[in-house]
Amino acid sequence: IYGGTNSKFYLVPWEGGLNKIQIKNGGFEKHLNLFISPEEEIPIERKYFIFAALNKDDEFRQLKYKTAYDYVNSGFIDKVDALIETYLPYANSHKGSIIGTKVLEEKIKSFREVLFYNGELIKDILEYGTIYINAIDSGNSVNLEIIPDSISNLKFDKFSIKLDGEYSGNVILKYDNVVKSMEINTKTKEIDLSNLMKDLYFSTGIDDDYGVLMRKYNLEIVFLNSDNVGIDSFDVSVKNMVSEKLLGSDEIYIGLADSGDYYDAGTTGEFIKKYKEFNWDVSDGKINMLKGNYVLERDLIIPKGLVINMERGVEILIREGKSIVSYSPINILGSDLEPVIIKSLGNKPFGTLGIVGSGKETINIEGLRLSGGSEKFINGIYFSGGLSIHHMNVNMANSIISNNHADDGLNIKFGSVVIKNSLFNNNFADQIDLDFVDGIVENSLFSEVNGDDNGDGLDLSGSVLIVRDNSFNGFNDKGISIGERTRAALLNNEMVNNNLGIAVKDGSEAFILDNVFKDNKVAISAYVKKQLYNKGGIIHIYGNSLVNNEKTHDVDGNSVLNELNGYPDFYNYIINNELEKALEALKWKT
Repeated sequence: IYGGTNSKFYLVPWEGGLNKIQIKNGGFEKHLNLFISPEEEIPIERKYFIFAALNKDDEFRQLKYKTAYDYVNSGFIDKVDALIETYLPYANSHKGSIIGTKVLEEKIKSFREVLFYNGELIKDILEYGTIYINAIDSGNSVNLEIIPDSISNLKFDKFSIKLDGEYSGNVILKYDNVVKSMEINTKTKEIDLSNLMKDLYFSTGIDDDYGVLMRKYNLEIVFLNSDNVGIDSFDVSVKNMVSEKLLGSDEIYIGLADSGDYYDAGTTGEFIKKYKEFNWDVSDGKINMLKGNYVLERDLIIPKGLVINMERGVEILIREGKSIVSYSPINILGSDLEPVIIKSLGNKPFGTLGIVGSGKETINIEGLRLSGGSEKFINGIYFSGGLSIHHMNVNMANSIISNNHADDGLNIKFGSVVIKNSLFNNNFADQIDLDFVDGIVENSLFSEVNGDDNGDGLDLSGSVLIVRDNSFNGFNDKGISIGERTRAALLNNEMVNNNLGIAVKDGSEAFILDNVFKDNKVAISAYVKKQLYNKGGIIHIYGNSLVNNEKTHDVDGNSVLNELNGYPDFYNYIINNELEKALEALKWKT
């Protein structure tokens, strides 16, 4: 701005050309590397621009992130406000301006909201970090697969392996044709490898379209002076090198598999003979576990090719850390009077009841009472719930899943589900977690008392689901969480005393019809959570009752709230119990 009273020029912030940063292709690099051609007025990729080329370099990109993060945390908005206060009078003093002083002042100040939004978005994206560590223990070596979900560099602040027994001698770390070693002079059960790991950085990359590129880093740790080293656990902390903050324990996922864990594809007779602690009966090609009280002191591994029925009145107490893992269908045939009870032996949790199929089998679970489970990594599979079912269709009714210590009380991945007339309460984090399923959850009660701050009643990812006539009460996080491109119809549910009643996020779409929201901090919310998604949630609402919620709706700029004038077309399918038609309509006609 030229000051007409003293013939000097002053730099004044101006809104022209400044836009809100947008999340595209999983990050903001795509948006930052677009260029508006003055001649054509259309966005073109900056493929041949030097700055775009530099952004493909990891080191340059991390320096940029660090500089941007430090700047937006330096109180820059206050500095901008001070600049406006200082120099705005000079701008207004120019009598030859064709823009009125009021319009000029509004223009200069209008960019503040954009800058503040961009600063907060930059902080959120650069502070976000999750890391997945898959470890396979094989003889005297440990193979690590490290998958970062962070555009900021992550680095091990501590990496220590706790062994079953003591070790001394040479330890080698191999990665990318690099070999590093250290000597352990005194026998110890804990091997601190932090010094070997200190030069390793992990982050997502940039693909050819400037989107987020997921990476897998493979490392091998070899204990040279032993033929077999048993791994008990890991003690790991991870630092975000841009924010210089440590990741939380819930942002570090470690799975440990023993290469000796396997299923034994023996005959029916061999299987029964192997597990004599149970009373078995074989009929019609099925193996029946007969009514009785049993104690399981070791892992029960059920091979492929069998069908197992647990009859009413079966009670299994499982030792700490031990599990039932089946590669065949398990049908649970309990009743209200004679349920099938599976629980921990003593006060410490057992591993999991895990069932894995091919995607074609269907299992029936009736009258199950399961409690005291946690999780298990076995044979290369991570079972995240007290009850974990993968690649199976599931019919569950009249069951209680409670007081489990894992991420989920019940976790089902890949299949069709019908869950009804059941109770899910006081599991550590999520009561039910459904990933990539379709079906219905109805007439069930979800509740939490003193649970995890991140615990949800029903957590949906990548699914198509009808949720009706349920109650969700007392969740510190969300009653229902709908994420990762899920499509859901929610009818006649009660959401009472939750932090968030229903949350729709990360490219998901939900029809929220005739539900009751009472005493929640926020009744309905929609937002982007994971930066891999460039859309929040699409919400359609009709006929809901909202009572005494602190806030009715909380919808971010990447989401849509649509108030319907009536019921959608598939509504009649649902109330007439035409489930298949309703799901098809929900999939394709939203």
